[in-house]
Amino acid sequence: MFGREYFERVLNEQVAAFGQSVTVKVGLTGRGEPLEVWTVFAAHDGYVVLEVHPARQRVGWTEALPPEERWIFDQVAAPYESIVWTELTTDIPADAKTPIGFQPPR
Repeated sequence: MFGREYFERVLNEQVAAFGQSVTVKVGLTGRGEPLEVWTVFAAHDGYVVLEVHPARQRVGWTEALPPEERWIFDQVAAPYESIVWTELTTDIPADAKTPIGFQPPR
């Protein structure tokens, strides 16, 4: 079962082992499409809050934040018991119009 340690430590170690940009996908029970994760916003004892790419692939933008933080992603809070798998892949669409890839927590 996935837990806090996975999202605070193990996932970052997996991403670092790739040595390049990766896409992280998370599968949840009862949800057909996987979540494409931008970053782990917060890991708590019973659930994780993930910033994810919206299903429509339209990411928000704001001028109110510093340039490196202007992209605004959807957030999903998922209990650990609902997470059935994670996938890390180097498959990044060449025609992507929004930031792609997993980012370490801020």
